[in-house]
Amino acid sequence: MTGRIGVRLEIYNDSVRQALEQYVGALPDFVLRREDETSLPQLLVLELDATDPDETFARIRTVQQSSPSTEIFITSARMDPQLLLEVLRAGVKEFLTQPLRPDEVQQAFQRFRERHVEAGAVDTRRSGKVISIVGGKAGIGTTTIAASLAAALRANGAAVAIVDLNLRGGDVPAFFDINPIRSLRDLDLDLSRLDHAFLSEMLSKHASGVEVLPLGDSELSGGHVTSECVDRCVKMMRSMFDFVVVDCGHNIDMSSYAALTLSTHVLLVAVLTVPVVRRTKRLLDALRGEEGSGLDPNVISLIVNRYADRDELILTEARKVLGLKAQWKLPQDFEAAVDALNGGQPVVSHAPRSALSKEIKKIAAELYTPESGASRTSFLSGMFRSVSDRITKPTPSVA
Repeated sequence: MTGRIGVRLEIYNDSVRQALEQYVGALPDFVLRREDETSLPQLLVLELDATDPDETFARIRTVQQSSPSTEIFITSARMDPQLLLEVLRAGVKEFLTQPLRPDEVQQAFQRFRERHVEAGAVDTRRSGKVISIVGGKAGIGTTTIAASLAAALRANGAAVAIVDLNLRGGDVPAFFDINPIRSLRDLDLDLSRLDHAFLSEMLSKHASGVEVLPLGDSELSGGHVTSECVDRCVKMMRSMFDFVVVDCGHNIDMSSYAALTLSTHVLLVAVLTVPVVRRTKRLLDALRGEEGSGLDPNVISLIVNRYADRDELILTEARKVLGLKAQWKLPQDFEAAVDALNGGQPVVSHAPRSALSKEIKKIAAELYTPESGASRTSFLSGMFRSVSDRITKPTPSVA
């Protein structure tokens, strides 16, 4: 990148404007532009109109239509999950909370610069599928399904990685009996080094062949993962694997939404109880958005877990509430699921003949089409799997 990056501030709060002017002025690669300039700069920072948010979103749409290359940041004192989703859907990359924190502002601008410097750096000759799994509520088997689906896809011959993105308690390593040293949170702390080799070092390879990108201990590595980190990692992993399975837990935030927007399949997990169905409905509405502003509805599928034949009437009512039929129904099999977890294996590996394993294998078979596996013999993927095999990694140690 040559020259300094132009930045325009459209901020009505004087103290916030002055603070941003000071922060931006201290950054060597950026220069402030005047509001009266006719052309839009590379970066526009807008303050959300608290009294009329629709006015701000209208401004965003106008900018995107007139200057598609201009990136937009939003700053606001209001921060709630619904607002964050609306901001993400609008195509905003960064959200600066008020009161402003110098470190957060500096990191946001640095990420912006890296996005443009490294544009096109990811190899696009291979484009794996991204399967994000999100639960309607905690404790309904989301991670059990994610881990077993990854193992089943790998058993079918695909190159598979699983990403632990359950920020409220990532347990994926326990399902593969690994004690990882490096993690997604560690990568986020040093994102400037991200490339295929560095990412490969962060992966822990299980005996099944599934490669695991753990979340990391929040007490040791910080309390969150940025959406920028998730976006860049998942995009890069698509070029390394046939399938990238992402365990999103049961909450949507900026990080998980970054993975959801990249997903070719979003598997929404529910069980047939009133609280779970109600929360699944709210989650589904958030994913769909208003007037088509959310995810493509064609990528969203419903998995009903812990299903029994006696639940048929309840399933019919749930379908009416959700407006979505169950694509797959997994039987209740606590014994197989718990034994597998205690044994540190996905259930399809620990109890391959169980009813639960057989149904998860059916899901894998439906997702693993000839098109999805056609690229697995590419030179690039083979090279990086070979490198990964030679890297020394730690081995054996609900949702």
